Amino acid sequence: MLLEVQASLRYFGGLQPLLQRLKLALAPLGHRLHIVSASTALGAALLARMHANLHCADLAATQRALLAGPVWLLGPGREHWDALQGMGLVTLADLHTVPRDGLARRFGEVVLSELDRAMGNRPDPREPIALPPAFDSRLELFARADTTEQLMHGAGLLLARLVAWLSAQHAFVRRFTLLMQHEKRSRRCHRG
Repeated sequence: MLLEVQASLRYFGGLQPLLQRLKLALAPLGHRLHIVSASTALGAALLARMHANLHCADLAATQRALLAGPVWLLGPGREHWDALQGMGLVTLADLHTVPRDGLARRFGEVVLSELDRAMGNRPDPREPIALPPAFDSRLELFARADTTEQLMHGAGLLLARLVAWLSAQHAFVRRFTLLMQHEKRSRRCHRG
């Protein structure tokens, strides 16, 4: 998930307090977090594939971190990895030094486009996420639940998702329905 937070940093008291609030809000959902801040959206997304916790203060720091990264960070770089590696192009810094015309002819313009958007040399407009008008979430338990505690853990995750959705919508709820379904039993169990 990409967040544009620059305009909100003063409100939250800086980057670190904002990150603490974000971690606390996401903790009940049980996600593993890779939080990276960078000057470009694509740069942050690519760096999050390599780092669990990296904060680039400006565009120059973002570019340095990206140039140290492997070529496979770029989507097109993954499909051409063998050819790029055979040419001695292992890092994005290596890719950045090769003449652009030859790279575009050999691997397509999309490699250069993605590199330029990550480095901040080309605009990278994003479509905002549109939340659904109604909340609906499902959770399939990985194993059979034999205790109330196991069921309550699953219900707690669903409620945490509901709270996150409500917060994003700036909404509240008067009532909700929690529907639990049993697994279908085989016919052998019914005969027993």
